[in-house]
Amino acid sequence: MFRKKQKVIYLCDLCASAVKKSFALFAFGIILLSPCLSAKADGNPVNQRIERLSAGVRRHQLDNGLACIIKEDFSAPLVSIQIWVGAGSAQEGDLLGGGLSHLIEHMIFKGTARRKPADISREIDDAGGTINAYTSIDRTVFWVVMPSESWRTGLDVLADAVLNASFPENEWRREKEVVRREMAMGNDDPGRALSKLLFQTAYHAHPYRFPVIGLEPVFNTLTRDDLVAFFRRHYTPDNMIVAVAGNIAADEVRAEIENLFSGAGRRTRPPAAQGAEPIQAGQRTARKTGKYNIARLACAWHTVNLSHPDAPALDVLAVIAGGGKSSRLERQIKENKKIAFNIAAWSWTPKDPGLFGINADFDPAKEEELLKAIEEEVAGWRANTFTAAEVEKARNKIAADTFLAFQTVGGQADTFASGEFYAGTPLYFDIYLKRLDAVTPAALKEAAGKYLVENNRTIAVLSPVITNAAAEKSETEIKAEINIVKKTFPNGLTFLAREDNRLPFVHICAASLGGLLLENEQNSGITCLTAEMLTRGTALRSRDQISAAAENTGGALAPFSGMNACGLQARCFAKDVELFMDILADCFLRPDFPDAEINKCKAVQIAGIEQQRESPMFLAQEAMRRALFAGHPYRLNAEGTPESVTALAREDLRGLHKIIAAGGNTVIAVFGDISAEKAEKLAEKYFGEMPAGPRQDRPTPGDVATGTRSGKKIDLAAPREQTIILAGLPGLALVDGRMDALNIILQALNGLSSDLMIRVRDQKGLAYYTGAYQRAGLAGGLMAVYSGTRVEEAERVRAMIATEINRIGEKGIRAGEFERARLQIVMKGRQKQQDNGALARECALNELYGLGYNHGIETEKRLAELTPADVRKTAAEILCAEKMVVVTVKPEK
Repeated sequence: MFRKKQKVIYLCDLCASAVKKSFALFAFGIILLSPCLSAKADGNPVNQRIERLSAGVRRHQLDNGLACIIKEDFSAPLVSIQIWVGAGSAQEGDLLGGGLSHLIEHMIFKGTARRKPADISREIDDAGGTINAYTSIDRTVFWVVMPSESWRTGLDVLADAVLNASFPENEWRREKEVVRREMAMGNDDPGRALSKLLFQTAYHAHPYRFPVIGLEPVFNTLTRDDLVAFFRRHYTPDNMIVAVAGNIAADEVRAEIENLFSGAGRRTRPPAAQGAEPIQAGQRTARKTGKYNIARLACAWHTVNLSHPDAPALDVLAVIAGGGKSSRLERQIKENKKIAFNIAAWSWTPKDPGLFGINADFDPAKEEELLKAIEEEVAGWRANTFTAAEVEKARNKIAADTFLAFQTVGGQADTFASGEFYAGTPLYFDIYLKRLDAVTPAALKEAAGKYLVENNRTIAVLSPVITNAAAEKSETEIKAEINIVKKTFPNGLTFLAREDNRLPFVHICAASLGGLLLENEQNSGITCLTAEMLTRGTALRSRDQISAAAENTGGALAPFSGMNACGLQARCFAKDVELFMDILADCFLRPDFPDAEINKCKAVQIAGIEQQRESPMFLAQEAMRRALFAGHPYRLNAEGTPESVTALAREDLRGLHKIIAAGGNTVIAVFGDISAEKAEKLAEKYFGEMPAGPRQDRPTPGDVATGTRSGKKIDLAAPREQTIILAGLPGLALVDGRMDALNIILQALNGLSSDLMIRVRDQKGLAYYTGAYQRAGLAGGLMAVYSGTRVEEAERVRAMIATEINRIGEKGIRAGEFERARLQIVMKGRQKQQDNGALARECALNELYGLGYNHGIETEKRLAELTPADVRKTAAEILCAEKMVVVTVKPEK
């Protein structure tokens, strides 16, 4: 599908300026952001909506070849600006495999003739914006999201960076070391390791065989001259696209683009040497063993490029085969045969022929059985015809994901730029949709028979080392008001509603107090397991019926759980809202907890816990929790331990559900394309008979065990390449009035322009990433500063963190830091308010916690009244380096 290209695979997508935290279970998690069904009938409201969303897109080409795309959208005071450069890892010529394009991405932000290093990110931050970039196989993209009143700043900064990068001599050497830390981080990620193994096996001649970040031996040979030559060859206007979407005046934006880019001329650029991949003549296999806790497998077949007529059929096949809980692979292999913890299918069709694949996480002992089951499934696709209902389900899912892309200005800019980049038109989805409409069950069978054959298959396996034992509203006027209706039902249930007709979706969130405060060492992980079981069967519906009913209509239904609460969240087209309210209420109020499903979920949850323990950051966080929350439930992992999860029984889950799923302990939010009156009637119809029950008592803030309150060092070792430094202090409870001030402090410690990032990464080149976070509960919390570095630099980085903590604790933050952090938080709040699903969940949880549903919405107002003195006072009360618990996780010798 046209919008998912290149960003499907870890191997092909690297962010140069932030740590990417992925919660996906697969190395190739497909993101189905393709367009919805094309209009066969003018009266189709879905098709009319997509036409309105794409109306008004303006495309203009400058004399020097630059393509600019502009879309006005006044739904929020935000603007997204993206610059796409047709230069990725496949265009590196004689230096293929060196990661040159990715290193260039890092260096673009390292200064120009007008701006010194760090000025670029600081100028964006000072304006309240967000800046970032990523490198892919065939492109590098630089983007900002800004308050609409600051769009000129965002465009000027990006234009200056991509046209006038200066590559300071003292910066590029330091940045090479930062990339080496990024390589180490990638080596510690099993998903990236599997991706790398698959691609270097599936491709023998084509540049796609190389990881975007490069191979370290080749990377080490790169010189500044290589960077400058690549930049001059590829970073030219005729190789760029500028896409702008948001609350702007299109004519003004076009004029400013011409002003900033017209002075740059074309330059000769020889075509990239693309080695054509020979037809695969036989199955290829590859295996890598390591200190992994579970096994991972990827099967892939060579297919086609984006413009090939078979691409839509392969996309539909991927959805039917492995695109949700009701998909064929999920039902047959994960649920029925229970031989995979997770399984999914994906189709990747870039500019040159791509791959169709299946990924699975599994018990190493079941590898042979899993491979056989996959072979049988694929053989069935080749031999039997798919049903019209399956094709329609896939189309519904694609349509839903298309609308979701238009939810944010960033999604719109990305959609239009993708069409321009891959097909020469920002409205490429019209062409794609016509082909998608032509896909039939017979076409899927034909595609499977043509491509998914044994001689064309590559299998890559990542497995644990086999040991002997194993052989066994705000300062800026917002045009779209956020009006929320609140009502309390007789059974104590709190109801929230927001009408927003921009998109044809309704989002429902039902949340109940629960989480760690109800857990102990013996039942640790019970909230997570109970939440997962909510969609695994009721007295009226089986697991398969629940997932099929949701997915067949293009909707989604999923549980969530965490430190303080759990619940269910759903998204559906407005026309299906009553069906979804019925299903969600049935799951939330009347789960059956079948033993067979409990056992399946236990296996998956335990596998997830084992995966967590592969991460050195998780090991550090676990040690930190145990030190700061000794004797308190907050020391526990929300997913539990293998032992505690194994011991949980059906009656344990039923008992917890009875406690938490009570009217007085629950909030339901219904946001989207529905009137408040209709939403209230549906909520009352399906939740009105919910037992009232008692509300869980909220603990007094600060009601946590003393734990470790004085400086302590904890040293751990893990079979990984990175060294992790994690320095923590007691934080605040969610309801603490000082939370806004603490958020300002945390924001000041984060980002490319933070003092810590500039010193640790930019000036010293000691780490790829560094930042801060908090883990806040109703009774208390912790705050921590982290960094990923080299083992020999661990003590230096720890000392720099301590210095920064003491600086803020003693002096507070500077006026510039304060304003930058305030604007960044405001910006994040505005972005969240674009997404009704995220907003519904935030409002429901804030109401549940006693903060009030509008707590997040009113953040701008509170921050406008907050002063640097307030922040300085909070910093003095919390920050003291001598009291920090410092956890260091080093590579095993």
